[in-house]
This record gives sequence, structure tokens and C-alpha cells, in this order.
Amino acid sequence: MSSRSGYMSLIINLSSFASGISLVGFGMYTAGKTFNNHHSKACYYELNKSMDVISIKPMYVETPLSQQKANWLNVITVDQLNNSILKQLGHEISTYGHPRHDWQASLAHYLLPGRNLLGKAIKYVSNLEYWKWNLI
Repeated sequence: MSSRSGYMSLIINLSSFASGISLVGFGMYTAGKTFNNHHSKACYYELNKSMDVISIKPMYVETPLSQQKANWLNVITVDQLNNSILKQLGHEISTYGHPRHDWQASLAHYLLPGRNLLGKAIKYVSNLEYWKWNLI
């Protein structure tokens, strides 16, 4: 039962960290995960009075599909993800699922071009190079 609403109904949508970025060669995957994330948010606001909704956007989790093994840095087990999600029910609309994935996502979003000052600086320098070579 959710500690926020006290209702027994719950929708959990499994999205991905990829829902917030564009990956070359994974357009359909990121589009599908972005849809899942936005659909969860829409359901949260539309069904707010009757049930809890949460979108989970994990990074690497140890599963047969991911072919990754849990480690201390970035890959978590399914049990670690589930336990963390249960603590967040009723408090979050979307989550990366686990504190390790939270800090990794924050770091990745900060370092990815176009998302921050570093990305803007890279674009600015790229534009300067473009103008420099095209005005000669």
C-alpha cells in the first residue's frame, strides 16, 4: 500500500535511462521508453485521486537480457531495484530506481552535449569552427 494515498491500486511503468537522451542506432528504443515515461506522468496526473503511478528509469540491472553482472559501481540486482522502488512508491512520479542510478544519471545528463554548460560550450566552439571555415 502506498504511504502517500493509502490506495491499493498501483501502475508501474518500466522505462529506461535512455528515455532522456538520444542514442544513435536506438531511435525506436529511446522513443518507446520516452513514451512510457510520459504516459506514466499523464496517468499520474489523471488518476492521482484513485491510484499511484510511477515510472522506473533504471540504468543497468543484472538480468539475462542485459548480460551484465552486479557490481559495486553501476550494475544493480533486480532485488536491489525492487527494494528501492518500494521505498519510493507514493513519493515519486518517476525515478531511476536506485541511488546508484540517480547519481549516474545526474552525472551523465551533466556531461552529455546539449544538456548543460559543457554541451553549450562544445556547440559554441563547433559553430565557431563552422563559421571560420565557411567564411574563408
